[in-house]
Amino acid sequence: MAFIKRDRQQTWLMPPAVEDYIPADDPVRPYDAFGDALDLRELGFELQDIRVGAPEFDPRAMIKLLIYGYSCCHHILSFIWLTGDLRPDHKTNCGAATYAG
Repeated sequence: MAFIKRDRQQTWLMPPAVEDYIPADDPVRPYDAFGDALDLRELGFELQDIRVGAPEFDPRAMIKLLIYGYSCCHHILSFIWLTGDLRPDHKTNCGAATYAG
């Protein structure tokens, strides 16, 4: 399946590896582990192997982003400020996978 993915261990001349941005004890790490443990097909997502056009973002990454964002965006002032106090819900962001349930 052709998803857009990035390797957190990849090193660059500038900036450093993305893995270096977040300390090992950062609270975001359990969200990453939880997202990796999900069985997307069991949850009702159809992961299509054949697509026309540019590759999609990895649906697992989009789910991690949604879960993390929804869990903290109503509590972090920078999210509230950035959106002008908009309150996104589950219908706001379309993920890369199609939910069949």
